[in-house]
Amino acid sequence: MRRQFGHSRQSFIPKRPVHRKLSIKESSMNKMGFFLGGFLVLTILIGMLATISPV
Repeated sequence: MRRQFGHSRQSFIPKRPVHRKLSIKESSMNKMGFFLGGFLVLTILIGMLATISPV
């Protein structure tokens, strides 16, 4: 005899597709976000390296 825990397995299946095609505007915003995030990390790393004394 199986126990019932309130939700059937059917209720966890999403009704809409999980993945959708991004619009051109969203795609370019994602690319710009990745670029700016990488640039920020690179700038922080260069700043940390600049604090190391050469002696």
